[in-house]
Amino acid sequence: MNSGRHRNLSATPQREPGQYAVPAARKPVLLSIATGWSALIGCLYVYSGINGLVSAKDSLVAYIAGASIGDMTSNQLASLAADPEVAAAVDDRYEIIATKAVSVLIAGVTIVLLTWLARHAATWARALVLVATFVAMVPVVVLLAENTGLAVNKVLPTGTWIAAFCAVPLSFAVYVLFFLPPINRYARALRAAR
Repeated sequence: MNSGRHRNLSATPQREPGQYAVPAARKPVLLSIATGWSALIGCLYVYSGINGLVSAKDSLVAYIAGASIGDMTSNQLASLAADPEVAAAVDDRYEIIATKAVSVLIAGVTIVLLTWLARHAATWARALVLVATFVAMVPVVVLLAENTGLAVNKVLPTGTWIAAFCAVPLSFAVYVLFFLPPINRYARALRAAR
């Protein structure tokens, strides 16, 4: 019985001198924060684009009514929207806003997809998230330019304006979060373990 136990102990693999076990790398909390933050920004862009597509016509009619007539009830706004001249003006302007909203929507979806790829701290994926976040600011700023100045209730629907306006400054944190030292160490440890 004693010799059987001795055989089992000798069957375990012995390490050669100088050979070290590579400890399993723990996923840093900062990586979860960075991916969550980046996904939030992408979702804000997606929401802004969808809301712009869905609500821009109503917002344009209210803007035209407010600029030319003043405050109106919802029935008066509906009758104004039925006017052929107003409808033609709204349709022309809506096409411009819709094009900008679609570009913001595509940018948001791209950020969300690249963030999903960066969840394991691959350097190439993190770099693509940064590039996409930077490039996404261009259509967002162009969309925000629909409102003159910092007025919330001008041409764009309020939700579109607020989501896009908040996402731009929040994007700057992504540039720092994805390349903090704990995330870089985790990425190196994963590369070394492969």
